[in-house]
Amino acid sequence: TNAVNSPVDLLFELTVQKATQGITFAAIADQVTTNAIGLSATASSALPVSFSVWSGPAQLSDGTNLTFTGAGVVRVVAAQGGNGNYAAAPAVTNAFTVTKSVQASLVFNPASPQTFGSNQVLSASGGSGSGAFSYALVDGPGVVQGDQLSLKSGTGSVHVQATREADVLYYARSVTAEVVCARAIQT
Repeated sequence: TNAVNSPVDLLFELTVQKATQGITFAAIADQVTTNAIGLSATASSALPVSFSVWSGPAQLSDGTNLTFTGAGVVRVVAAQGGNGNYAAAPAVTNAFTVTKSVQASLVFNPASPQTFGSNQVLSASGGSGSGAFSYALVDGPGVVQGDQLSLKSGTGSVHVQATREADVLYYARSVTAEVVCARAIQT
C-alpha cells in the first residue's frame, strides 16, 4: 500500500500480420497468331507483377512481351510474391483464344494463251508462312500433275488453282487463274 513508483517488468508478444494485396489484370481479347502483346497488371501494394504462360501456344520475352507459336487457347498468369510487408497476392489467370492469321495475297499469272499439246510450268508467289505451293485443275480440258499444266484441247479455257498450304501460323490461301487454250499450228 505504501509502494510508490514500484517498477514492474511486463513481457508482451506482438505478432504483426503481413498486409494483403490483390492484382488487377485486365482480360485479354482473342488474338491471331501474328500478333504480339505487351502484358500489363498492377498490384494494390504497388509491388511489381510477374507473368508466366501457364498453357497454350505462347511464349514470353523480356517478362512482358507475349507472342504466339500457333493456334489454341492460351492461359497467362499474373503473380506477385509479396515481401516483408505484404503477403503474396492471389494469382490471376487470363484465358483467350488464338486463331491462325490470314495469308497475304498470292500472285498467280500462268501464261495465256497456251498452245494445245504443250506443257507449262506453273509458279505462284506471295502468301505468308512456310506452307508449300500446290496446283489443281478446277475445270476445262487440261491436266495438272505437280506443277505442270498440259492442255488436251485447242479451244476453250482451263481454270487452275494455286494454293499456299497452311502452317502453324497461317490458314491456307488459294487463287484461281484462267488459261486460254490455243490451237497448235500445223506443220
